[in-house]
Amino acid sequence: MKFSKLTKQKILLVFLLILVNFLAYFYLFMLPKRGTGIILSGTERIGALEFIMAICGPGTEPQPKFIRPYDVALNDLGDIYVTDIDADKVFVFNRFGRFKFSFGETGIATPPGGVKATWKPGDFHYPAGIDIDINGNVYVVDSGNRRINIYTSDGNFIRFFPNSSNYSLINPLMVAVYRGKIYVTDRGRIVVFNEKGRFLKTIGETGRERSQLDGPDGIAVGDDGTIYVADGLNMTLHAYSSKGKLKWVVGKPPAGIREAQRRFGLPAGLGIAPDGNIYVADTFHHTIQVYSPQGERLAEVGGRGEDKGHFNFPRGLKVGSNWVIYLADSGNQRVQAVKLLRYEILPEFNY
Repeated sequence: MKFSKLTKQKILLVFLLILVNFLAYFYLFMLPKRGTGIILSGTERIGALEFIMAICGPGTEPQPKFIRPYDVALNDLGDIYVTDIDADKVFVFNRFGRFKFSFGETGIATPPGGVKATWKPGDFHYPAGIDIDINGNVYVVDSGNRRINIYTSDGNFIRFFPNSSNYSLINPLMVAVYRGKIYVTDRGRIVVFNEKGRFLKTIGETGRERSQLDGPDGIAVGDDGTIYVADGLNMTLHAYSSKGKLKWVVGKPPAGIREAQRRFGLPAGLGIAPDGNIYVADTFHHTIQVYSPQGERLAEVGGRGEDKGHFNFPRGLKVGSNWVIYLADSGNQRVQAVKLLRYEILPEFNY
């Protein structure tokens, strides 16, 4: 088939328009940009870690940098949601670390006596833990107002729970959403709600014994329904069955244990890798520890510092389906994305 010269020109013009539109889309929405709070090196091997990128904030006014990033969540598109507990905001980035939008303002629902409440629907007071359900809805622990806020993926406020008339949280910190249930770490317990925010039950016994909970922090749920909890004050990692029965504990409360003998400095954020292994952000050791689903310690990587692959009081953590670890490197005011290259098997403690 032969084309006239005019037809060929039209085909070429259409092709060029498609190419220009594709390049514009790639530049605006996919290509990570320097100067917007992103530090990129492609990939760079650092000991047992591969550094991918660090996100230092949105790079735009009025708040170009994080103040204290606390937790991280990922949606099915790979978007990265970051709570900044001191900024009272959630910042959202695409999978390349490019800033998309933020949501949330400071609002206090129950101030001290004589002080006027400032909370409006969607506001925060110290947003801490964050997770995303299969529909893309975002759950944020509004720790200062002692409730859980729910938002659409675009940051539009839906509702909060619980109401003090039916249940009161004491000190909520982290949240995990799994198969229609919402698990919240609270003072000395795990509180379970259904998808409508109705209280179902509590898990765990409060106390300072090894099998008990005193300051539960990070929480994650495995594919088999096992609930993993990092107890910061007792310095332990717990695994519970889907029905709430304790399966195992690693670590031990600090009384009588020398610093060098402690399994954890302060276990905080938890993430589950595709193979079911549990990744623990250790805030005071400035490392990531890795455990098998049976509680066997597999690795510890990182260390304190400001360089790539080093951390400073890390908090929340998530592991993506691509094995990338997203860590709220709180003391360094950034989120790091790294991969674990290899396990460094460590000697076991006697507990």
